[in-house]
Amino acid sequence: MNKLIGKQMIKGLYFVIMALIPGYCATDIMNGQDLSHKLLITNAGAVGIGIEPSATTTNKLEVQGNTAVMGTITCNCLKVTTTILPWPDYVLNKGFKARSLDETANFIKKNGHLPGIPSAKDIENNGVNIAEMQEKMLKTIEEMTLQMIALKKENDEFRGRLDKLAK
Repeated sequence: MNKLIGKQMIKGLYFVIMALIPGYCATDIMNGQDLSHKLLITNAGAVGIGIEPSATTTNKLEVQGNTAVMGTITCNCLKVTTTILPWPDYVLNKGFKARSLDETANFIKKNGHLPGIPSAKDIENNGVNIAEMQEKMLKTIEEMTLQMIALKKENDEFRGRLDKLAK
């Protein structure tokens, strides 16, 4: 076995074993470099990767930086925090002009997807930012609700006229 590969394997195995010990701050055994900023397990069992979990955290895992998971994340509850402001309740404020159904139909006919929602190709190429998608879907739902309310009002007016004509 190549010496370098052997050392790297031993180093990696040692790091994994030591990382399982609560309160352990990682140290690179090859050159003594402090790695505590990369991995920390607190005595309470919280794990920090790239960040030290605060003493008051209720989180079991805290990660600083981008994280890639090559598999499925399964959870009972997912809370996504966002900096998207304002949240789409503004759609329900007086003065907001919702897109008409004709405008929506024309957009769909031309583009093959709902206005404000990424196309399937965009999603395939770029993935989905969950917070952004939630905001876009809520805005669309609120606009559609306004469209349905307008249709109901129009329908009620027609029904009233029809009832008058039927008498």
